[in-house]
Amino acid sequence: MKKEEFAKLLQQDAQNTPLPPVLRKRTLNAIDGKENPIVKKKISVSLAVALAMLLICSVALAVATQAGILDFAGRYAGSYVPENAADYVQKGEIILENEVFTATLREQYYDGRVARLIMDFTPKGDQVLFIGADNWGDDSWQDLISLNYADMDQTDKRSIQDVMSEYQAAYQCGFIAIAAENDRDLGGTGDYFLNPETGVLTVYDQTEFAENKENREVTIRASAFPAYIQEGEFILDWENAVRSEIVLPLAAVIPETKAYESVEPVVFSSIGVQVDRLLIEVKPQEIFATLDFSIIDEEAYAKLKDGLWFEFIDPNSTETEAWKQQLASGLTGSAGVSTVSDGKFQQHETLGLNELHDTYTLRAYSEWTKERFETHELVMKPVE
Repeated sequence: MKKEEFAKLLQQDAQNTPLPPVLRKRTLNAIDGKENPIVKKKISVSLAVALAMLLICSVALAVATQAGILDFAGRYAGSYVPENAADYVQKGEIILENEVFTATLREQYYDGRVARLIMDFTPKGDQVLFIGADNWGDDSWQDLISLNYADMDQTDKRSIQDVMSEYQAAYQCGFIAIAAENDRDLGGTGDYFLNPETGVLTVYDQTEFAENKENREVTIRASAFPAYIQEGEFILDWENAVRSEIVLPLAAVIPETKAYESVEPVVFSSIGVQVDRLLIEVKPQEIFATLDFSIIDEEAYAKLKDGLWFEFIDPNSTETEAWKQQLASGLTGSAGVSTVSDGKFQQHETLGLNELHDTYTLRAYSEWTKERFETHELVMKPVE
């Protein structure tokens, strides 16, 4: 199957069948439309609207050791990684196995809202190549085998397709956390790293759920799609995918969640919108911010062409560039806006754990034109 055909099939199948990470994502753009020249991988989300963010590669990653959750989480410009973040990562080995791979679920984090999981795919046969769920034949080989740009051999210009001839077989691998029927997830992000010496593909998956639950069950589905070269083209064999799955119980690392809210309506008259509520939930590794807003002036709001976003900013910032005035973001690194009902919307994102404040300053801006509008302050109170 060719890339274009595969993409169409994914769109048709996504409504009925949960798929590996790449099948439920779209690429994040750079903040304010500026491309980052050192972005290593495409990190994507299946949210209604993605908040534009930059990837950075300043985190020191040890290639010689197994990559873990914190080698992937928090790799965004402006994100804050708490010093004790590793204290909440659970380690252990849960095995999924079939004739193609042994998949080891090695690390997990769950806080009631977000699940972060690390899985190692080890090939059963000799000379078998595993590639990431986002990979295609023309992708860089160095991108696949490097955790960051500092590790890349800039003289190696080979693509994955160029290297596949050195192997007897190749598979595109990934996994997904599938919510129960009475549950709902907001999508996720993923990343991967192949250790060329061991042949082990490490896959990272992060899934955000719509509601807080101290305990929930998810189905972990690991998949491998045969890949090969035919007449010079990279082909992915969707019909002969090999899958294994298990039911995984998730328990929040800290049962209680401290929460604060602002429920006094705040009007942004220039854009015809009213902020109805801001909910701040403090988790072990980050803060979740949920903002409910509604349209009060259809004509004013229409000018934004559904591109409205509210920035959390530091009112005392001396930065001249608007995006640098934003508060630190959390490890999740994704955000979105969803429609609650006619004329009512909900924005959700994460803030750094160091950004717990008595008041928050919101600034409205257009995702399309990058124009900034008015700012207002919201006073927080503990949720009773």
